[in-house]
Amino acid sequence: MPLIPDDVIDEVQTRADIVELIGRYVPLKRSGRHFKATCPFHKEKTPSFMVNTDKQIFHCFGCGVGGNIFSFLMRYDRLTFPEAVRHLADHIGVPVPEHDRSDAQDELRNRLAALMEQACRYFERTFLSPRLGQAARAYVEQRGVSEPTRGLFRIGLASGGWSRLLSAAKATGVSVEHLEAAGLVVRGSARVYDRFRHRLMFPIVDLRGRVLGFGGRSLDAQQEPKYLNSPETPLYSKGRHLFGFAQAKESILREHLAIVVEGYFDCVVLAGAGLSHVVSPLGTALTADQARLLKRYAERVVLAFDADAAGEQATLRGIDVLVETGLSVHVAQLPSGVDPDEYLRAHGREAFEALIAQSVGILEFLIEAALRRYPGGGTEEKVNAAQFVLPTIAKVPNAMLRSEYVRVLAQRLHLAEEAVGQELANVKPRLPTALKQPQVPLRVGQGLTTPMSRAPAAGTVSGAERLLTALVLDDPGRWEQARSSVSLEEIDPRLQRIIGVVGELVSAQREATPAQVISRLSDDPSTRATAFPQHGSGQAGRPSTCARDGHPERSRTGGPGLAHLVPSTALGARQDSAPSLGPMPRDPGRGIPSVSEGRAHSEVPPRPGGVGLHGQEALVAELVELARSIASKDEAFEECLRRLRANRRRRHFAQLREQLDTAQAAGQEAEVQRLLVAYQEQLKGG
Repeated sequence: MPLIPDDVIDEVQTRADIVELIGRYVPLKRSGRHFKATCPFHKEKTPSFMVNTDKQIFHCFGCGVGGNIFSFLMRYDRLTFPEAVRHLADHIGVPVPEHDRSDAQDELRNRLAALMEQACRYFERTFLSPRLGQAARAYVEQRGVSEPTRGLFRIGLASGGWSRLLSAAKATGVSVEHLEAAGLVVRGSARVYDRFRHRLMFPIVDLRGRVLGFGGRSLDAQQEPKYLNSPETPLYSKGRHLFGFAQAKESILREHLAIVVEGYFDCVVLAGAGLSHVVSPLGTALTADQARLLKRYAERVVLAFDADAAGEQATLRGIDVLVETGLSVHVAQLPSGVDPDEYLRAHGREAFEALIAQSVGILEFLIEAALRRYPGGGTEEKVNAAQFVLPTIAKVPNAMLRSEYVRVLAQRLHLAEEAVGQELANVKPRLPTALKQPQVPLRVGQGLTTPMSRAPAAGTVSGAERLLTALVLDDPGRWEQARSSVSLEEIDPRLQRIIGVVGELVSAQREATPAQVISRLSDDPSTRATAFPQHGSGQAGRPSTCARDGHPERSRTGGPGLAHLVPSTALGARQDSAPSLGPMPRDPGRGIPSVSEGRAHSEVPPRPGGVGLHGQEALVAELVELARSIASKDEAFEECLRRLRANRRRRHFAQLREQLDTAQAAGQEAEVQRLLVAYQEQLKGG
């Protein structure tokens, strides 16, 4: 297995949440700022297993076991360190190189990191230059930023001219290619020139203090755009970082609160006034990665965006992203047309702190926003207002809080609470601002992660469908959960019929053994279609019967017995191999196999015509054997449900994309816009 680069390990550990991970294995209960549970590594009655949310570690005071997020996976699932990193990376969507990075690649990243630090120092020196930085220093002072605060954020200056940084870098032996790779210069049709010119430079740093990129604020009122940010580079991805977070993280941890503002200056000015728990997105709407980063340090988030139409839209998008993480979200209500730094400089720190303390909850904010959009109080207006609010309520993970929100919403709009609750189940997500390709990771081959933009081909049978059916046969008590958790109508008809027969027997309070299921299927002519052919060669054998207790007999032609024909692994690595985090043992005899092991899987039928057992009876017998090969059945069952839900989402994306292509080709602009809304909001609701 190739070595995993340190920067990938760091990214996985930064983006993952140990509470979310361990909560998938053991039931955690909040204990003050942290969580506790009975230890999964030794028997105990009184919980002594603690999960520290601040430090992202766990420790058992009973047996002494402790460690970080990787340590838990290694101990619980008996994984090696690389396997633990890969399992976790799959879950949070971090691609892991499947081959050792070359020395040239590592050298490039190291050079870029050093180059960004050099550029930051260059911009700082330019800012402090008596001649070049005079106007910039005057502007920063006018905006209320002191020199100590400027130094804390390392604000610098990219002076005028097309190639000042380029010339200075070349003089020190830096190549144009490295400058371009770092996003510091732009290659035009005729020449290469500095990306940032006549701008204040705000360095964007990671939690370790490394400079990753820059945000440049124009110093000329006529210069566009007002803010220019670094492009995506091997070092920098703007959706994963927050401006000011490195400076604010300790205060956020101490206050249990993060204030999120729109602009760089908002963040810097508030920090200079002593409000050090303030961060800002990097020129974009809040992303899920940024929300997870906040969740690791804060319990509450107050959104203090500008009080204009754009600010309200940013607030709505931010609320939707943040509430999904379980954060408590409030909205500061600034006067119209006033930025946070303007409010603070006009009214002082105490007034701004009072504004934060008086921030409203998301439900109140959403209801007021809805009533502004749908005034009048008529029946249609009230229904439209409710439909505006419900998408956010649907994202709240706490069921009791959702129920209370529904009650308050119904009361405020004078609607029937029961009707509002029913509508919540059919809610459509809120209007997005852009269409993005859904990045639904699909592990193929030996664990390679690639985005999947199309659903599996119709008519194929996934390993998750087969194993789910096998586990329902193994324990009919799982039927109700399967029926309520996934859409059984969408799985293969042959498997659907088997699960249906189990359900019929359970509902009739009859014994649902494999023998009983086979008997019921034998009476139904519609189920006599050919079952899945298996690997092999030679003449096809006649259908075999199922012996007592569901154990298969050898085929009547004397061919290989069923145990030989059943694949040795339960879930393959094809259509349904979405990333997962559940307990996934390395040994196929212990549960769902790890795709990263690179084993060959055979859940999809090969070419027709091979040796195989035909008919539903043989299929049931095969599924019985499949279930017998799984030791961790409950974990495998939960993983099947998760994968089938993911498959359904992929199919929905594919359908939307096909409809969108058709509408675009036909020039149906209204339909295109409707489909864009549905597409992006399905992605956002994930």
